[in-house]
Amino acid sequence: MEAFVYNSLPTETSFRYLVLNPGLGDVPLSGSLRTDDINGAIDFDALSYVWGAPHQVSGIACDGRVVRLTASLRDALRRARLPDRPRHVWADQICINQVDLAERSQQVTLMARIYAKSNTTLVYLGRASEEEARNVASLVDEVNAIVNAHMGDSDSWDNVPQAKSTDPIASDGRWNAVAQLTRRPWFDRVWVVQEAGLSVKPQILYGDLTISWGSLFRALKWVQMRATAIAYNLHLDWHGIHMDRQEIWSCQKPPGTATTWSFLDILHASRQLQATEARDHLFAFLGHPAASHHATGQLIVVPDYTRDVTELHVELARKYIEWTQNLDILSFVQETGRLLPSWVPSWVAFDGSVLAQLGEAVFSAGGGPNVRAAPLFVDDGKKLRVRGVMVGEIQFLTEAFADTDFSWARTGPPGDEGDKWAGILAHVLDPTTPYLHVEQSRLVSCAVTLTAGLSQLVEKQLEIGIAAFVSPYLTHIRPRIGNNQLLHLSSLALESRDNTDNPLTEAAIAAPLINRRFVVTKNGRYGLAPVSARSGDEIWVLFGAKTPFVLRRAASSAKEYSLIGECFALGVMDGETAREYREGQLTEEALTII
Repeated sequence: MEAFVYNSLPTETSFRYLVLNPGLGDVPLSGSLRTDDINGAIDFDALSYVWGAPHQVSGIACDGRVVRLTASLRDALRRARLPDRPRHVWADQICINQVDLAERSQQVTLMARIYAKSNTTLVYLGRASEEEARNVASLVDEVNAIVNAHMGDSDSWDNVPQAKSTDPIASDGRWNAVAQLTRRPWFDRVWVVQEAGLSVKPQILYGDLTISWGSLFRALKWVQMRATAIAYNLHLDWHGIHMDRQEIWSCQKPPGTATTWSFLDILHASRQLQATEARDHLFAFLGHPAASHHATGQLIVVPDYTRDVTELHVELARKYIEWTQNLDILSFVQETGRLLPSWVPSWVAFDGSVLAQLGEAVFSAGGGPNVRAAPLFVDDGKKLRVRGVMVGEIQFLTEAFADTDFSWARTGPPGDEGDKWAGILAHVLDPTTPYLHVEQSRLVSCAVTLTAGLSQLVEKQLEIGIAAFVSPYLTHIRPRIGNNQLLHLSSLALESRDNTDNPLTEAAIAAPLINRRFVVTKNGRYGLAPVSARSGDEIWVLFGAKTPFVLRRAASSAKEYSLIGECFALGVMDGETAREYREGQLTEEALTII
């Protein structure tokens, strides 16, 4: 048959859908493409799947012609079709003319409405054996029965008991099938977040079985909340952005939290996901309510596959700053994407945690939500002019910390990572080094900094906790600190062993510390700085941002800086600098970030 020829869509709200003819197994696919208006009352289901290898190895007979398909869409359509009657299906690969960039761009603006308007989203995870699928389905049903029996109508996980390691379900072999399901490529793709997120009632097609999305993720939530040993033992993992599907896309607060997912949170969480087209890291989330201006409805960027991806990143950052009049987006600048202006985050790769997220309800270094940044864009929008106060120049810094510096990434006893802890303590415990935080001990200030000020432990607990944490590295530390200091650390570590109520966990330190350096400024301020920070870089509090930033003076101008990244700086995270400025104790400076 001849290749199918797409006609132009008549209006901006037009879309195509496939009338998929009935069939079973490997019977060749056939159907008809129809055009309708998204505002109409059309009845259809949307398909969410992974494109996989781009090679078109199969086809579907449409209206006497053939539309070429990838193997993954062929399998998804075979699985989605009904045995005895036609099914109306929307699938992007066939319903959008993929070679027409103008149509692709225009249809992206409709995709959120398409998935929201569909009866359901059919999430096709791929082929699976009958045993694999039934193991998943039966275990999901059992876990949901446990949750429902204890939770009732309360919707509170506090009513659901913790699973013990001796409980039969904790060692159930069917968890291996669940682990295999969560490792399917679908969970790592960028577009699927919106596709499942906006669906009224998504269903999972796994092998020959259909599993309710709500049931699967309630079972995974049970593992997260009440059976973490299962996750650790099986390396059971899934991307957290799928867990809060309804809260994310409706802008509701997840249960037990004080904040909602912002547009920046979604873009950051999705940095770890995969996309064939870099622009899709932006376009895939334009259906979120926060992607449009609250008053005008204008999209933060208009999808256009002909535009340069760098220009799109710059436009998004500039619009966000103009709309919000704060500088929170600067906290999302990471090491990747340095071809961009230094104040513009790249959303296509992930370097690590964002302090402004970890301390979202706590940090207000730049003065809190009522302080406006008053930013100005200069040099045709390529440079950002802001106001702030310099609070220190980095003098001492350690090597950057990595996963391997913590026990979960080690396969043997503590090794060379002890040198990093030795370097920190040798500096911190040396009474001749600069020290600004005289209201508390050096060891406590060190512990507060390593946890980015987010630990709820009191000073004594922090001191004991950090001593216990570094105790495995005492052989590294011994040559670099005096005997008195070593004895004090050893005594505190022993005290920790006798008191189990002082849990300074690895997670509390790792979350802010991985991919950062412990730093000390010339005036003795402790902090955490990005990997690329170096001696001589400056720490600034910029008005209108939650966190301070490491800036580097440009060689060409004393008033221009490159933004290296956000940081934690002890003593300024609660708006102290902004208050001192308002009280006339400090003088602000205007600076330009290039």
